[in-house]
Amino acid sequence: MRRTFTILLGVLLLLCLVVPGVFAGGNKQSAPTPAPAGSGPLAGKRIGVVHITLYDEWCKGVYDDFIKVGREYGVAEMNIQNGDLNQEIQTRQVEDFVTQRYDLIFIDPVNPDGITPALDRAHAAGIPVIAFDSNANWAPLVSHIAWDHAETGRLTGRYIVDYAKQNLGGKVRVGILAMLDSPHTAIRSQTFKETIEAGLGRENVTYVFEQDFGQTRESANNIVTNNIARPIDIIWAAVDKAAFCARLGPPAPRATRQPRIHIHGLGPCGSGYGNRKRDLYGDLEPR
Repeated sequence: MRRTFTILLGVLLLLCLVVPGVFAGGNKQSAPTPAPAGSGPLAGKRIGVVHITLYDEWCKGVYDDFIKVGREYGVAEMNIQNGDLNQEIQTRQVEDFVTQRYDLIFIDPVNPDGITPALDRAHAAGIPVIAFDSNANWAPLVSHIAWDHAETGRLTGRYIVDYAKQNLGGKVRVGILAMLDSPHTAIRSQTFKETIEAGLGRENVTYVFEQDFGQTRESANNIVTNNIARPIDIIWAAVDKAAFCARLGPPAPRATRQPRIHIHGLGPCGSGYGNRKRDLYGDLEPR
């Protein structure tokens, strides 16, 4: 996904900013993220990025890709702002970019509907807007760069169905670390549950815990710690950060569960589920 994002980012930058009539000049924003100007096709252009957060490895990787592509195309200023999973913060960031007449705005919106008034102001100012990762329910959007988040939940669900049939007698006890702040992460756990229930039968699926871990590694770790003594076969996490924390959780007594708990998570790291490779984050071994 990261490599595809980088390629599409470059293409969309060219399409949006080399067409006459969509440029806008203005005052320089204070304390921007530096991206040196060059002789590339977007030399002199200023791009504002409203990121959903910078709290995990994937989001930081996207930040790095924006800087990299901006330098390759000669962008004068690539100003990347942290939305901190907060719609009000993102709204202010979009409005600041509009006021200061940036040439293009990228956004990974926390709330696809709530951000639309701010995007309307960008459109009225003639500034094109591209969404990435999460979408925006907004007609003038130039494009949307993302993978299929619903299919991601289905793929991991199919993996678990196969695993349960081969190793657990067709039954599974699952712990879910959900992330419900944004629709694109919430849909992953929804389709994951639908898939394992359809594949194994609802009566053969036990949800040992199902909790929104919020935004921090600490909260994910606390959820795992509070539930680890209960019988669990699988811990499923909506994003990398939660899966990393589950992997670091304390082991439970051998008598309480399967010989090990398999950790599965969604993000840029590890093997692909579609290839039926080993789970991404390893196992919690028993004492």
